[in-house]
Amino acid sequence: MWRFPGFIDICTDVSCGSWESISNTALRSGYTSLIAAPTAERVYTQKADVLQALDEPSRTAVCDYAKLAFITPENIQTIDDWADEVPGALLDFSVFSEMGGFVQMNLLSRLFNRWPAELPICVRGTENQIGSAIFMAQVHSRKMHVCSVVSKAEIEMVDEAKRDGLSVTCDVHPLSLLFSCEPGSDPGMLKRMGTEEDRQALWQHFDAIDCFSSAGYISPRGKNGEALSIMTPLLFSMRNAEMLTDEDILLRCCLNPAKLFGIRLASLRTHWE
Repeated sequence: MWRFPGFIDICTDVSCGSWESISNTALRSGYTSLIAAPTAERVYTQKADVLQALDEPSRTAVCDYAKLAFITPENIQTIDDWADEVPGALLDFSVFSEMGGFVQMNLLSRLFNRWPAELPICVRGTENQIGSAIFMAQVHSRKMHVCSVVSKAEIEMVDEAKRDGLSVTCDVHPLSLLFSCEPGSDPGMLKRMGTEEDRQALWQHFDAIDCFSSAGYISPRGKNGEALSIMTPLLFSMRNAEMLTDEDILLRCCLNPAKLFGIRLASLRTHWE
């Protein structure tokens, strides 16, 4: 029998189902805490927006929950008023794609300067954009997390930042450690999938991977919570194949996510026989 604290999933996609159904699936899969990824349709500009967004999970979720803030050019100006209501922020560079490089850097500087130092900023973007965000995190001494790392360049940037003493972390979907595809081909169940060289680089820099996350998974049947339902059997299949150890799973599904978002580990223990 294996015993672990309840797992924590970060940047969970809850856009395709209700909190009730997804949190039930999470609990059955051994996940007792979800840090939900926001969408551009639910942007917080004041504290009341945050409280309204938490109304549904407060009534229907059966596990612990939190929602990240979605950063836009507009709400950077007001984050001082509501940042203390969220465990972190999600910066998706696609929102800034139509802006020039100088404007992007100016907004990044404002965000990293005003965001609370104890809360992480989670980043999605291209390799160049991630590099810019790491630079800003260094300048402003902020915690930064890179979501759904896939490529060799991404994991090498994270590893180098760690060795330079920066507070930079990252997560990887376990499927990215198992499969690869050629450029331009269908990535299958992931939104992005690296080449074989990328996959090997993830293993070469495995110690730089802080968390395993369901983020980036696409359900082929649109089933609510499927991204979470595959995680536990996938991780323990890798454990049985001696690709992962118990310590690898404990660190990246429990201890590191808890440390990153300031979560007390759930007293509920997860059992597998």
